[in-house]
Amino acid sequence: MTYRGTVKNGVIVVENCPFLPNGTSVRVEVEEADPARGTAAALLRADIRWEGDAVELDRLLAEVQQMRAEDFRLEADSPKSEASLL
Repeated sequence: MTYRGTVKNGVIVVENCPFLPNGTSVRVEVEEADPARGTAAALLRADIRWEGDAVELDRLLAEVQQMRAEDFRLEADSPKSEASLL
């Protein structure tokens, strides 16, 4: 049997539940709320599929890798501020 409920002041209040005698063993499973839109958790749960040409996907991935490498080079070449040296 499955019963639904909510937590109120640290106590689980079960909805529409017949009397359960003291000592009855129960299992509580927390229902996770949907993660906020745009968060990493929401993106990881998304069912995303590439429906385009595989060659185009390879080109896009190579472009992203090139941009990341350029960002790392710019970061490595930038002078360190005095605060970061302390």
